[in-house]
Amino acid sequence: SLRGVEVGSIASLSTHSVAITRVGGKLLTWGNGDKHRLGHGSAEKEHAPRVMAALLHKAPVRSVACGLGHTLALLK
Repeated sequence: SLRGVEVGSIASLSTHSVAITRVGGKLLTWGNGDKHRLGHGSAEKEHAPRVMAALLHKAPVRSVACGLGHTLALLK
């Protein structure tokens, strides 16, 4: 699902995974969306990486971390 996407960094937990694109610093999330931890506005599971739309018009993502019920993103 990440074929052709240059990934700068990735983080993962047993519940979900996140990646930052090398170009543009976009945040991709996928996995178990319970507790809205993927940031897509729902608690649905995402089987393929999906860009977190809420951060598209913000500063690029610099770093990211996963927790059991959250995703934390540090912007530039």
